[in-house]
Amino acid sequence: MKPSMKFPGWIAALSMAVLLTGSASAADQRAKQIDRLLEISGTEAMIQSFIDSVSQQTALRAFDLAEGQGPFVRESFEAVFAPEGIRKKVSEALLDDFEAAHVEAALSWFESDLGRRLLNAEASAQAPASEQALLDFIAAFQSEPPNPDRLDVAVRIDQGRRGSALALNLLSEFMRGIMRATAAVSTLEGAVPTQDEVDTMVNEQIGPLGPLLQSQMVTFYLFMGRNFSLEENRRYLAHLESDAGRWFYNRTGDGMIRAMSRSGRAFGIHVAAQVETLRGEAEGGPAEAERSAVVVEARTFAASRNRAACLDEVDTRRRACLENTCYVLTNEFATTCFEVAQASVDLCVGVPSSEDPVVSIFWRADRCEARGTNDSACNAAHGALQGHCAKARATK
Repeated sequence: MKPSMKFPGWIAALSMAVLLTGSASAADQRAKQIDRLLEISGTEAMIQSFIDSVSQQTALRAFDLAEGQGPFVRESFEAVFAPEGIRKKVSEALLDDFEAAHVEAALSWFESDLGRRLLNAEASAQAPASEQALLDFIAAFQSEPPNPDRLDVAVRIDQGRRGSALALNLLSEFMRGIMRATAAVSTLEGAVPTQDEVDTMVNEQIGPLGPLLQSQMVTFYLFMGRNFSLEENRRYLAHLESDAGRWFYNRTGDGMIRAMSRSGRAFGIHVAAQVETLRGEAEGGPAEAERSAVVVEARTFAASRNRAACLDEVDTRRRACLENTCYVLTNEFATTCFEVAQASVDLCVGVPSSEDPVVSIFWRADRCEARGTNDSACNAAHGALQGHCAKARATK
């Protein structure tokens, strides 16, 4: 039998503290490296440029929401598509698949002379001041095809950067998130579209953009690398096709897609709630008799159940109703149900205050997505839960 070694409690505690400190220190170091990588790679600037571009398009289309709701749409968009939220998802994607050797190689590339020059060229090519030069380049490109070798490199750069493919995926996830969240207020032949039907509609609208996006991105990379030699462009391509390059651009792309999907859902469910409210008000809202009946139903239901069951019942009731007044009645039912039902352990743990609109929008969207009921009624029920938990905390 091997002899056992016993240590005093304080030694064990000290050892554990050292281990935890070392672990935290390593995690902090990784996070700092990723922060540095996102900064010097131009990823932060790219995220901001992307947000600015989509924000402009949203502002132009904001009038599509009736009743003077343009400002509401813009404010909602700015809330869920804040650059720091997208940056967080990109950072998480890199940290989830952290490879020290890849990080070091990527940092080395972006800090090299050619790496810095290419990043500056990319930033310059994206700047408004270069718009006319780009248009002139496109005109020349159409009348006199570029060197075949340079064109081949530009096509492969687009593939290595996931340029056009990422743009297509971002648009798809944005639309998919919005459409899934707004399906309940945009019925299809009297029924809520399934996820497969939503995917089909998104693919039909976005799919044809693929060749156009690829052509645009290839032209952009030709324009960006026009003042570099063919050999320098090939060195850039070699970086993109290296293990470190593939790791960096695949992970950052994955993070962007995760962020876009989440933001699309949050934006969609938030706007859907507003649309249903407007429609309900336009119809005069539910009659007082309907409100009273729902309150009675909620009290009866809650009398023998706990508060967690209230959310499940809201889901059931919502699936049985497609009328605009259901949104208001859902809120009435949920609020009363939470007040009457028996306490549920930990029901309010992690439930944020509704005073922070950005946190609330994402929290409701995430909770509804997890429940598989990503619609405005779920949004209303969780809004009622926030109100209930706020009262509970205030009385403690």
